[in-house]
Amino acid sequence: MSQQRVASNRSSCRNVGFYVLIMLMELLLLGCNSESEDSALQTEKPVVSRLNQQHQIVVEFYGELIGPDSEPPNHLLVDHILVRDNKTKMVERFIPEDADTLQSSFGYFTNVWSPDSAYMVLPLGRFQGFALFSSKTVMENLQQNRFSETIQINLTTDNSTKLWHEFIGWQKPHSIYFSAGLSGRLIEFIFDPTTGEVRTQTAAGSSFRAITKSGITEVSISNNM
Repeated sequence: MSQQRVASNRSSCRNVGFYVLIMLMELLLLGCNSESEDSALQTEKPVVSRLNQQHQIVVEFYGELIGPDSEPPNHLLVDHILVRDNKTKMVERFIPEDADTLQSSFGYFTNVWSPDSAYMVLPLGRFQGFALFSSKTVMENLQQNRFSETIQINLTTDNSTKLWHEFIGWQKPHSIYFSAGLSGRLIEFIFDPTTGEVRTQTAAGSSFRAITKSGITEVSISNNM
């Protein structure tokens, strides 16, 4: 009986040793795959980079430039966007709400920093509007998956209809200039993130409302855009 127990114990030890060996091999393979993925991310190069010189933060666009014109943004097909702090080496990914509409319509733009370097703007989606970040807190905001401010234009008479948004540029020092509308008829708007005011020159401005983090406000008509 003792010999049988010894033989049984030896067999159990061999089995345990065999399973431990298999587990070690799997862990090694996972480690190799992880290192390969990390190496691929480190060697990947952005197609376009936009540096905020004052705050030393760079927005990196990864993807490809397609078509006969090699200049962004009209031919910039974006796969993903990384925001990198050159001082702290912190890196965060920006994830829009609707990447599909941006991909299919070349909805990304690279003029992301305000003239005074105080704000960064990125698109949330063609129908979702834009996200704004303070340059001082952008890395923390991205890490916590929140925005300093957002802006979206809707019709006052119809909550269900979403408007097409298109970024145009900046108005000094840090107001974003964009358009929104339906069926090719886009109305131009100016949004100041420091005051929350949204202006338009068109007489149809009274039929639009602005949705921001602060709430919903009527769009004011101004002769000075």
